[in-house]
Amino acid sequence: MARRPDPAKTRLWSDRLKRFSDSAQTVTDFCRSEGVSVSAFHYWKRRLKNHALPTPNDALTTAPFLPVRLAEAAAPVPPNNGFIVRLPGAIEIAVGSDPSVGRLVLDKVLHASGVAQEDKPC
Repeated sequence: MARRPDPAKTRLWSDRLKRFSDSAQTVTDFCRSEGVSVSAFHYWKRRLKNHALPTPNDALTTAPFLPVRLAEAAAPVPPNNGFIVRLPGAIEIAVGSDPSVGRLVLDKVLHASGVAQEDKPC
């Protein structure tokens, strides 16, 4: 089983790689100025690329479940007792009171998240 990287070391290298991308130096010159080896630089560059934080679109395809949070409506509620599906990335889907439309929307969201299969409605 792979070990989890040390968060402090991960942050250090993440910051270091950001500094490199903002610099005009070659990898060799940058590593020399940072006091690290070129091989360590490439190791961490690969490691952080492979373990990047998911984007909002990634959450739709990799999360086994999507979080659901009920709260007071900050935005207008759809008319006729509808509901709003809020997705990562500030995506909102307002659904009216038609149960078949609501079910279709939920089926599609669950299918996109990998929770439900399209031929098996929730």
